Amino acid sequence: MFAFIGRFVDRYRVWVLAGWIAAAVAITLLAPNLNDITSNEEGDFLPSDASSVVAQQRIEKNFPDFTKGLTAVLVFDAGPDGKITSSENLAFIGSVSEWLAGPDTPPQVTNIISPTLNPEAASRLIAEDEQVAMIFLTLDAPDDEIAVALDTIAKHLDDAPVGLTVYRTGEAAIEREFEDTLSTSVDRTIYVTLVLVALTLLIIYRSPVSPLLPLFVVTIAFVITRGIVAWLAQSIIKVSDTATMMLIVVMYGAGTDYCLFLISRFREEMADNSDPHLSVRHTVHRVGESISSSAGTVITGFMAMAFAQLGLFNGTGPTLAVGVIVSLLAGLTLTPALLGLLGQRTFWPRRAQHRASGALYKRTSQLVSSRPLLTIVVIVMAMAPLAYYGSRLNVTYDRLADMPDDAESIAGFRVLETHIGAGEMQPMDALAVFDGGDLMAEVEDLTHKLEAVKGVAVVRSASQPLGKAVPALMK
Repeated sequence: MFAFIGRFVDRYRVWVLAGWIAAAVAITLLAPNLNDITSNEEGDFLPSDASSVVAQQRIEKNFPDFTKGLTAVLVFDAGPDGKITSSENLAFIGSVSEWLAGPDTPPQVTNIISPTLNPEAASRLIAEDEQVAMIFLTLDAPDDEIAVALDTIAKHLDDAPVGLTVYRTGEAAIEREFEDTLSTSVDRTIYVTLVLVALTLLIIYRSPVSPLLPLFVVTIAFVITRGIVAWLAQSIIKVSDTATMMLIVVMYGAGTDYCLFLISRFREEMADNSDPHLSVRHTVHRVGESISSSAGTVITGFMAMAFAQLGLFNGTGPTLAVGVIVSLLAGLTLTPALLGLLGQRTFWPRRAQHRASGALYKRTSQLVSSRPLLTIVVIVMAMAPLAYYGSRLNVTYDRLADMPDDAESIAGFRVLETHIGAGEMQPMDALAVFDGGDLMAEVEDLTHKLEAVKGVAVVRSASQPLGKAVPALMK
């Protein structure tokens, strides 16, 4: 089969090159934008029968107003030496609250809870140490409009008194900064990968042409893969932004590796005979099986992830498998076509020649072949501590832990976590379905049972909307 592929690619090398380029252009124009389809919502990747998913569906059905919009929180921090209840700070909080509740507020703001506008809730909006206060907002609009609203609010906070720091956090702000951080990470991954691959190939081949060939091949494959994945994400699988970032690393890693095998073998063939056509055919025939076997194991491993229960994994696996498949096809066809067209120019300004193995590789091979048992023992002993360390790592799906600590929304969340409690901003919603009886009595009984659970600080329900009674700090 690989002999046939080699002959076919060599004979129709121009058409193969044109076909790949045409496919990349067509898919780019016709496929939907993958960035518009990917999701980072945890609920999108949970099984449909997960209790949180079922509860959310019941809440949306029975309490539609409860789920409208995203929550934003303004955190006012007076610092360790200040008091949030000072007249100057309270006056500023009051002016911000009145602006947000007034006619000039951003239209995306649909609800506000403030310690000055809602004094009955002041005990939960002001920390007991009187250093921190917060304002709750509900923003109901598309993501781009919510970003505009947050920016408008930020400008209105510029006049804060000296010593008072204001953070924008909450669901809306965290999601926005998470998207920005993820987008930056993807861009950096692309740039760093391209630079590292190019430098590595320059060092190996000492030619300005050889590094460009794998980069061109993998880039064409990546563009095509993004389109294919976008179509799949529209109807079959759920794809996260994390999967697209991993796709870059996997494709440029594996795809470049396949190209290197072919280029190395092509150089050896060209060193023995100067006919690029014969060299291309021999290269694909003799290397095709090796790289296909290597790709096959990787593809199988990724496809096995499709059986995972968590959608983050069962969508990522097929996404990466598609990337490896397209990289392999590009390696077996597009790379040989380019090698056949370039011939000796692939290694310009040098010519193809056999390279010496080098003293290091020679000594290493002699050691491994003469003392295999010792080699195994040394490698196992060296890797064992790393394996033990890896097995002890705690797996976390905490989105906040993936973001930089200096992000405004994260810094604000940490302030709340320290002085008021993270649950005030991100409480856990519990849905109870009662079948007849005295509804309020049952709610009150359930409330007391939840209060007795270890780790539960405050329970707010229909029987006690403000939670446990805490002495108000505002007079």
